[in-house]
Amino acid sequence: MHWRRSVPLIAATMVIVLLAGCATGLYRSNQRAAWRTAAERQCVASGIVRPSAYVQRMPPIRGPGICGAEYPYRVSAALGGQVGFSQKAVLTCMMVPAIDTWVQKYLQPAARSLFGTELVQLQLYGSYYCRGRNGATSGALSEHGFANAVDVGGFVFADGRRIEVKQDWRGGSPDEQQFLRYAQRSACLIFRTVIGPDGDSAHQDHLHLDLARQDRAFRRHVCS
Repeated sequence: MHWRRSVPLIAATMVIVLLAGCATGLYRSNQRAAWRTAAERQCVASGIVRPSAYVQRMPPIRGPGICGAEYPYRVSAALGGQVGFSQKAVLTCMMVPAIDTWVQKYLQPAARSLFGTELVQLQLYGSYYCRGRNGATSGALSEHGFANAVDVGGFVFADGRRIEVKQDWRGGSPDEQQFLRYAQRSACLIFRTVIGPDGDSAHQDHLHLDLARQDRAFRRHVCS
């Protein structure tokens, strides 16, 4: 067989192999942990999240495989629009009040104390995305795959100041570094998993926040 004629066949074979890998890897169809849907339903029933111009209910996300959420929300700001998001986030019901509490109880007071100004925006790097932890193509799914996580890369303030995890965690002014470390430590009081630049090499430019439930697959409270 001539090489040029074999190229389409090779390409087709590679596609089949990749699809087969997906079928047996991260996106393999099996049962989603029961606590996820139960927690979502309980949150929605509580009425703690009220739809608005900034928080909108979405249709269920189902798949690929066990990825998705039954009652996701598309969120563009925290605290009723007081603190915007740099991009819209797709999140579970539980994540919405968690972010509101973090911003209201911890971030805003720290912004006023350290800089004499208000926090006006969270710079988000991502929310829902069906993938493995740390972007791996095999192994355990990330909480991002269940809309139960968000990555925060920076903060914008009313006076025009911007603080970014990537450049200011170690290179910012003392006050900027203090704010970032306080943001990370205070997040640990609310979220189940918080990982920043001191945690591992995959989180040098953002803070990962999620609400992974304590179950057989995940019993630790991670704060790093």
